[in-house]
Amino acid sequence: MATYYPSFTVLSSLLNQWQQFGVFTVVMPLILIFAVIYAILEKADLFKNRGVHMIIALAVAFFTVSNPFISSYFLPLFSNLGLGIAILLVFIVLLGFIIPQDEKKRGTFYTIFGILAGILFLFVIGKAGIFTALFGGGFEIWISQNAAWIVIFVFVALMIGAVLMFGSDSKKKKETRIIED
Repeated sequence: MATYYPSFTVLSSLLNQWQQFGVFTVVMPLILIFAVIYAILEKADLFKNRGVHMIIALAVAFFTVSNPFISSYFLPLFSNLGLGIAILLVFIVLLGFIIPQDEKKRGTFYTIFGILAGILFLFVIGKAGIFTALFGGGFEIWISQNAAWIVIFVFVALMIGAVLMFGSDSKKKKETRIIED
């Protein structure tokens, strides 16, 4: 006996229609690029006129979307970004359960969280193919051949950072007590 899910079927067919109309490959990147360029122009306040900022942002967005390479670039980037944000959100929730109340220990957890967020960021842009686009196809081969050296380098750098961050300060003065009789 087949189960019928009417809301899922309607939603998936609607999303398929939007995909066929080009909403995800043209309209959404156009809106995103327009918003980013417009925000940059508003923040910089170059022309002192919102209308000019809007026209420039719209023109740049149309030029960007008209290039098929850029349109095909945004789709895997933002789909992997969504995956990375979901993983980061789960990590934040789990981290919220174990963060200590002590302010000194809390800084250590924030440092670890920052490092893991950086690794997750590199993973997301790596999955989107940015490294291959920037460094060529041989970059992934070079990484796989030198992975052991990279891990050793990162481990040594983390150890040096830990020693510098948590090591004792030799400039501290020792307290001397004067005993008066």
